[in-house]
Amino acid sequence: MSCTKKGFSVIELMIVVMILGFLLAVAIPSFLAARSATRARACQKNLTVMYEAKHQWAIEMNQPFFAEMDWEDLVGEDLYIRHQPECPAGGEYELGSMLELPVCSIGEGTGRHPHVIDPPLPGTQEE
Repeated sequence: MSCTKKGFSVIELMIVVMILGFLLAVAIPSFLAARSATRARACQKNLTVMYEAKHQWAIEMNQPFFAEMDWEDLVGEDLYIRHQPECPAGGEYELGSMLELPVCSIGEGTGRHPHVIDPPLPGTQEE
């Protein structure tokens, strides 16, 4: 009678686990960086919407370039932004005056992707 066992040896299983561990060690940081970059782009999009809403409000309300506005001036069913934007990374938004860009509390000094915008100058076109 011959008795042959089918299966994997401990060494073979350890090699498979080691390969999987290596692949995860390479993949997880890339995944986390991509997630952070996606949140930063979504935040930048929100900041751009707020920037454009501020300018539309100023034009329609005939406000000077140094005017101050509140969220109540911009956010509402019949206003410029339907719902108040929220930063996907948990930051807080500040509108600022017409002379200032809207900003997110998560900025360049945090070591994360910057949540800032660089709007086009009047009279120039985006590429």
